[in-house]
Amino acid sequence: MGWRCAAWAWVLAGAALCGGPWLAGCSSPLTKLVGGAPNRLKPLRGCDRTPPLLELATGADDCFFVEVGPPPARLAVAVFEPAAVPQPLGTVLVVHGIFGRGLLMTRTAHTLAEAGYRAVVVDLRGHGRSSGDWLGYGAQEARDLVQVMDELESQGRIAGKLGVYGISYGATTSIHLAALDARIAAVVAVAPFSDIREEVPHFARTLVPAVGCAIPERAYQDALDRAGERGRFDPDSSNAADVIAQAQMPVLILHGTMDWLVPYRHGERLGQSANSRSELVAMPGLGHSTIFLDPLGDVHRKAHAWFDRWLQPTAKPDERAAGDGLLRPGVDDQGDSNSPATAARPTASPASVRGASTDSTYTSRRQ
Repeated sequence: MGWRCAAWAWVLAGAALCGGPWLAGCSSPLTKLVGGAPNRLKPLRGCDRTPPLLELATGADDCFFVEVGPPPARLAVAVFEPAAVPQPLGTVLVVHGIFGRGLLMTRTAHTLAEAGYRAVVVDLRGHGRSSGDWLGYGAQEARDLVQVMDELESQGRIAGKLGVYGISYGATTSIHLAALDARIAAVVAVAPFSDIREEVPHFARTLVPAVGCAIPERAYQDALDRAGERGRFDPDSSNAADVIAQAQMPVLILHGTMDWLVPYRHGERLGQSANSRSELVAMPGLGHSTIFLDPLGDVHRKAHAWFDRWLQPTAKPDERAAGDGLLRPGVDDQGDSNSPATAARPTASPASVRGASTDSTYTSRRQ
């Protein structure tokens, strides 16, 4: 990710020096930086003539593309099958973070497969081997993933109940997906952000503070508005803290207490808005990179316990998995400083979010 961080620094520096003209208009560098897809300049993205050599070399059992949209894009999908069980215990979508790609989630896919789950790793639009010109900050990507699920279902690749595991940008996408499609039975969201209007300026100012702090707040917000027009999402209605309240399925939120890039307060907001079956777990001492690297395996163990609890046919939804160490907001965490007490809120049907989509031309088979 080093060259992309350098790109942030150069463009933000130019924006700070050149002022208004640099930032004005839909084609401004700041708009492209905020909303442009990381791989939009790759000529062979979404192309069948580029074999998935790295994915196959790292253990994927099958790779293919799925057509999604509007706006149109081709998403690269890699499937990792469990080897130790005759039938998968369930199916888990695995979603990477911004500037990433599915290949970086290979370890997560393998640990899920070793636990008995079929792991389906997706390159989000504009990332990895997928096409797409603009980011959607979770809202558009969730609509894409619904179409991926439709394709998996048509191919008979969804075994058992369906879960989703996401990190950072992918975690917020997972929350949007949970509210959008009732086929999702459980979510693990690792270090998600709750509000893009807050997180995008914070991300820039934290990543390259010398120049990020020189950009006025209004410039960031204008860039987000224009990026939303290009990426077909509304920055105001895409607030994950509002969206998670619509999700009826259980969501496990894992967030590092030392996360400077996406601060822990984002996890707190999401935990406070989530339904009573959801849980917020503080990961003491972990930052945004270390919670992804998961050096001690705590993140994966908690994720597996969560999926075992909610996806397996014999799981009892009203009981905690023994020894999983998870905290239920407002019930188990009273008096625990690592997980603030939160009150359950009434949930609405996922159809209410589906109907509120800003892209009226999108249609899901599940509507």
